[in-house]
Amino acid sequence: MESVWRSLSVKNTCGFIGAYYLLEDNEYTVNSVDVLITANESGCSAYDSEFICLAKSQNCKLLTADKKILNQFPDIAMTAREYVS
Repeated sequence: MESVWRSLSVKNTCGFIGAYYLLEDNEYTVNSVDVLITANESGCSAYDSEFICLAKSQNCKLLTADKKILNQFPDIAMTAREYVS
């Protein structure tokens, strides 16, 4: 049983390392004040507002199924179905 556990641990570690290298240099920051203003004005959570602000700052669309975000930010947010059609 210990060898199975050790094997799983090695695989998980390798997966983590692989994920680390895939994500390296692909992290973004957003202005916290902009996030809080967006949350306050839209009624969206601060968590959702981070993604909204990130999409704005990167000049890209935000794919979501969240109806509140879709309604509040029709110029930024779109459904995956809209994206592929």
